[in-house]
Amino acid sequence: MIFRSISKKEWWFIGIMSIFIILFTTLPFIYGSVTTPEGAYFIGVHSLAPGDYYVYLSDIKQAYDGHFLFRDLYTTESAKYDILNTFWNFAGVIGKIFFLSPILAFHVSRIISIIVLLISLYALLAYYTNDVMKRKVMFAFLCFSTGIGAFFEPLFAKSEMIAGYYFKPMDVWVAESNIFLSMLHSGHMVMSLAILVLIFLFYLRALENKSYFYSTIAGLLMLLLLSFHPFIFPLVFGVIAAHVLFLLLTRGKKQISSLYHFLVILAFSLPMLIYYAYMLMFNVVAQGRAEQNINMTSTPLLLILSFGFLLPCAIGGIYVFLKRKAANEKIYFFIIWLIVQTVIIYLPLNFQRRMIEGLQIPLVLFAVEFLFFLYPIVRDKLRHKFFIGYIFKNSMVLFYALLVIFGSSNLFVWARDIALYAEKSSSAYISKGESDAMAWLNGLGDDARILSDVNSGYFIPGISAKTVFAGHAVETLYYNDKEKRIGKFFQDNVNDEEKIHFLKSYEITHIFYGPREKIFGDYSPQEKKYLSKEYDNGEVSIYKVKSEILNPK
Repeated sequence: MIFRSISKKEWWFIGIMSIFIILFTTLPFIYGSVTTPEGAYFIGVHSLAPGDYYVYLSDIKQAYDGHFLFRDLYTTESAKYDILNTFWNFAGVIGKIFFLSPILAFHVSRIISIIVLLISLYALLAYYTNDVMKRKVMFAFLCFSTGIGAFFEPLFAKSEMIAGYYFKPMDVWVAESNIFLSMLHSGHMVMSLAILVLIFLFYLRALENKSYFYSTIAGLLMLLLLSFHPFIFPLVFGVIAAHVLFLLLTRGKKQISSLYHFLVILAFSLPMLIYYAYMLMFNVVAQGRAEQNINMTSTPLLLILSFGFLLPCAIGGIYVFLKRKAANEKIYFFIIWLIVQTVIIYLPLNFQRRMIEGLQIPLVLFAVEFLFFLYPIVRDKLRHKFFIGYIFKNSMVLFYALLVIFGSSNLFVWARDIALYAEKSSSAYISKGESDAMAWLNGLGDDARILSDVNSGYFIPGISAKTVFAGHAVETLYYNDKEKRIGKFFQDNVNDEEKIHFLKSYEITHIFYGPREKIFGDYSPQEKKYLSKEYDNGEVSIYKVKSEILNPK
């Protein structure tokens, strides 16, 4: 067993690193929470993909309400509980058992996932090399290394999202781009990466031991992965398929069993693949979300900046292996992984950027190999006492040098989150009046449909688990059109027949009317005979659309 090759001292190393990473990645959220201004509500988002956070909380809230399958609460077209996501069920179970708020359940599930990921990564390293020092250095690089995008951030500061694409290096805004950002962001990304690592590990063990027990475990893990994070299926499928093809071409019929192991893993994937195919063919909501979920990979130049010095070092590591003819079966697998994933992230798919998850792993392995190869050469060449005394023999100087060269963007993102909360940014807090009004909606039935500004609509499902007319650019069908309809509804106090027709068409049951909605114009809900006030806290009012309007006799 791989775990038996890990010594007690290494387990202590893993444990200490885990505690540090958990504390370090949780500190910004703790700081943001304890420094919440008076009269404000800490929404818990940070600078990485802030628009998705309350989608996750809306699923956790539904799990609290006893739902295994979820609805898309960001669009009124969603009527059935048919969305599967086992990870948010897992978070919901944790929250219910320990009586946690959805935000706390989110972070507890993230912390548990970090532990699983770090153990999985070290197991992969234990399989890869018997050199304990290399394992530890590779492990540290996996946890903290990143690109050099932070140095170029000022050049891209005004970049805007265009068709799912940002003109800036991914290491300052894409959580999947490296392991640290994934651990900082969300547990579902962390757990998906852990399972990805384990799938590859058990696949390789299946080949070595000629055992279908291991490929069966890999298949079950693939089934679990697809049940909450299907985006990286092309990655897993592509890497293993390419490796099988490589073995068949170079080893012939002797490696035909590798194909059988691959088919075992694929067979376990079929139930979830059939589920997603069915949803995309027959479910209007799933179709709309898929069309709007555009996540494009940055240009090759920005990709190079996103991985910084890891990329040339990794190329150097591969070159050293090939030149020395030291590449073994393990090395070839990781080379194939690196090449195939680099190709996959530019396939013509809407979600191509999401498939960048895990690319850092083979880059780090080869980059560290190259640094170990380069270190004694440079040390012997640079005989000046400054380099010998203050760099190569001074561990702290060497540590800080490596941190600047390989870890700057992660420090930048972490500090940016702290600054977001320190500045009491409106991106991190909403008013207590707004949050109280959204919490009041929790008492309404599942058939409630809320009309609000899209910004209010973003928070409502995560706080109250109620459906909104619009609130998320991907989850809301026909988002751009609906955003315009909202503005038109609230901009004036006339055309009541048109407004009533609009409310009836989308079966709107309640109108959330707070400071965001008042900005649009002169709409005065208190004057409307088709509305009745049900809640008012001085800042936000909630009106019910009278039943005779929605269901005329």
